Amino acid sequence: MRLKDPLITSRCRIYLALSLTQRGYLRLARSILENQYQFFLSLPPGMDNRLGAMCKGVWHKLKYEWNQNIQRNQLGRGCRSQNILEARSADDNVM
Repeated sequence: MRLKDPLITSRCRIYLALSLTQRGYLRLARSILENQYQFFLSLPPGMDNRLGAMCKGVWHKLKYEWNQNIQRNQLGRGCRSQNILEARSADDNVM
């Protein structure tokens, strides 16, 4: 089945980007969103404002997930280095 309406196809791709964001494929989702937003900007003004709103909404979700991912990575590194320091100080106390 092929969709002949490019607006519906674009909406489907935006939903795909949302799904990819939720599953952690952030770079691929970003690429899809950027392409769909460029498509939205190429439309005549007022043709489908929902498409722009959808892009912006998923973009905010993507930014949130991106920041959460960065924080998780920073916390993970901090915990590991702190555990190593605690283990070393425990070894020092034994001797």
